[in-house]
Amino acid sequence: MKPHFNPICKPNCRALCLVLLILLKGCSIVQVPPNSVSVLTQQDLEQFRHSAHLVLYPLLTKESPELGCEAARLFEREMAKRTFFKKITLIENAVWMFQLDTNEAISNRARYEAQQMGADLVLLGSIEEYVPATIAETKTSLDVKVLSAATGSTVWWGKHAVVGKPLKSYFPWNTELSKNAPPVNTLLSESTKKIVAKMLPKTGNNSIWNF
Repeated sequence: MKPHFNPICKPNCRALCLVLLILLKGCSIVQVPPNSVSVLTQQDLEQFRHSAHLVLYPLLTKESPELGCEAARLFEREMAKRTFFKKITLIENAVWMFQLDTNEAISNRARYEAQQMGADLVLLGSIEEYVPATIAETKTSLDVKVLSAATGSTVWWGKHAVVGKPLKSYFPWNTELSKNAPPVNTLLSESTKKIVAKMLPKTGNNSIWNF
């Protein structure tokens, strides 16, 4: 005797069971809320497109110097993707940055080194907040400046802060938070992407600029 149902319904039944399971359990995921970059100073960077040499230094931080180097590497990677500058040089061995007392002294030393390399611009910055994962949230906050190597004037200055939190369930009968907030290194990576996208001028209708 032939079955009274079409075998094609079997995978559909599995899909239906999966949907029902999700509805019963609720859906708890982590969240990295979108935050805009606060731009405090912005000159026309278009004049530096494909012509300028930018020198990157580790970001200052109260955490380990390696964290500052990691942040600088993230900026180098994001900027390299956009092929905006003619040349980008990352200086990782800059222990002197953590030995000088003032931002002005750090800026002067960085600019002097950049000039010796024939560079046009210097990127300096700091990690203002870096809060590792807790049950409630993770945090990171960056302050970044691009300076003229020749004059020390601020070409671009921006700040970005982001807080990552677990999301509550979408359903009222399951309101528990997910177990973990997003890793703080994920926030750091997202923050560098946002800052670079805001910093460098848009070009054409390339979709990578639509942040």
